[in-house]
Amino acid sequence: MDKRDTYALRRLCLKAAVLAALALARVPSSFRDNAGLLFAFAALFDAAIAIVRSERVTGRNFTYWDEAAVFALMATALMLV
Repeated sequence: MDKRDTYALRRLCLKAAVLAALALARVPSSFRDNAGLLFAFAALFDAAIAIVRSERVTGRNFTYWDEAAVFALMATALMLV
């Protein structure tokens, strides 16, 4: 695993933890809806960053496209449950 990949994975975990904490802080009973919405916005934001940075969708390293895909998957999973 490359040094850039470990940095990107740490960034992803930290971002997911902060967004989950924010979703839980608002109203704990609607965590699923709040977290799903925040994860969807994070996916859009990461896709926008990937476009601005002209990152390739396919590559060997973990990019903002991969991070956007993870957040989109997490948002979809929370919306479907």
